[in-house]
Amino acid sequence: MTRYPLKARYPLLLSAALLAGGCTTYYQIQDPVTGDVYYADDIKTLDGGAVRFTDAQSGTEVTVQNSDIKEISEDEFNIRRYEPESTREEPSGETK
Repeated sequence: MTRYPLKARYPLLLSAALLAGGCTTYYQIQDPVTGDVYYADDIKTLDGGAVRFTDAQSGTEVTVQNSDIKEISEDEFNIRRYEPESTREEPSGETK
C-alpha cells in the first residue's frame, strides 16, 4: 500500500468536505390556488404531479397538487423560514 504525505492529501480532503457540505438544495413552493408560500429543503414528486414536502417554518408535512417551485439560496431559505407568515412577501412582490 502506498502512503502519501499529508500535504498530498489536502486537496482530496478539501474536495470531499466541499461535496459533503454543498449538496442541499432549497426550494420556495407556492400553491397557486391558495397563494400560500412554503419553504423546504427536500421535495418528493408524487404520481399525478403533486409534490410532498415538510414545511420548514411549521414542520408539518404538506402536499400540493399544483405548485410553482423555485430554487433559492441557503441565505434566502434561512431568512424566509423564520419570517412571520403575515410579513412574508409573495413571489410577485405583494404582501399577504
